[in-house]
Amino acid sequence: MKYFLVLMFSLIMGSLFAQENDSIINYNAEMDLGEVFSFENKSIQFKKVITDSRCPKDVTCIWAGEAKVLIAVMVNGREVEEKIITLAVKKDFQLSFLNSEVIYSLNALNLYPYPTSTHKIKESEYCLIIQLNKKLE
Repeated sequence: MKYFLVLMFSLIMGSLFAQENDSIINYNAEMDLGEVFSFENKSIQFKKVITDSRCPKDVTCIWAGEAKVLIAVMVNGREVEEKIITLAVKKDFQLSFLNSEVIYSLNALNLYPYPTSTHKIKESEYCLIIQLNKKLE
């Protein structure tokens, strides 16, 4: 009886973890300025860098700074909203779409190149790295 209970508990826990893992899908993208990342019938476009006050890597700063980028969220090729992402401490924010049972969370992982004191970054040089997680409700 003891072994039967352990076996049943293992099967139940294994099926719970399998269901949880199946309900999340991850997308990773590296986008140059103006580039569009498409998934399903939705898209995200890296529109522009609003500010980049990150401390240059060859300078000692009191504050690490941050960068703000503008993205456009599109459904079926039509822009539905614009969002500003702040890259400082990692922050996720939720993207939701009308009539959707799916929640997307977007994490801006990095913005390249990282500033140096000897080089002014041209807007065309920027690259945004994001991770999009799709969670089924």
